[in-house]
Amino acid sequence: MFNDLVTKAAACTTCPKMMEKKAVISRLNGNIEADLMFIAEAPGPSGAELTRVPMSGDSSGENFEELLNHIGMTRNEVYITHAVLCCPTDKDEKVRVPSTKEIANCSHYLLEQIELVQPKMIVTLGSNALKALNTIKKHSIVLKDHVAQPQQWNSYKVFPLYHTSTVVMNRRKRTKQQQMQDFIKLKKHLYWDRGTGSVSHS
Repeated sequence: MFNDLVTKAAACTTCPKMMEKKAVISRLNGNIEADLMFIAEAPGPSGAELTRVPMSGDSSGENFEELLNHIGMTRNEVYITHAVLCCPTDKDEKVRVPSTKEIANCSHYLLEQIELVQPKMIVTLGSNALKALNTIKKHSIVLKDHVAQPQQWNSYKVFPLYHTSTVVMNRRKRTKQQQMQDFIKLKKHLYWDRGTGSVSHS
């Protein structure tokens, strides 16, 4: 089933501004039986679009890997994807934020991945990842209000986190030290949940 999804995504031409782009989805996304599923915004032009590995090859990927290692986890233990599978760029090939329409267009691919992986916890990285979930099924999760606090969504547990981009850290929306603490909370909640099957907001 996963291979069928990869084939469909590779052939997708729904977004006019991404006709020449190639979806970043393959076995390189990680473990499809993972307990943790990370959703980032979109592949970066100097990162995942080149490496074909989500959250790799650029500063966001380096920060993500450092945070993952900080809690003693590796990519082999998690599944990573994007709200939008192709790299959004403008006419000058400069990176841009994906549009609401592009997020909506890709939402069925995201839902299929969630249903295939069946994670114990979905970790959203940034507000556009939350927007993608909201496109699938409405929720009231707000990143600044619910950061690092598990929430219920569509029978899944969602753990909202800020994106690991250097811009986010440098503008002090969420410093690296704060994000390290967020990842520690994530691991604690994951292990707690494995034992009880409930959501804790502590």
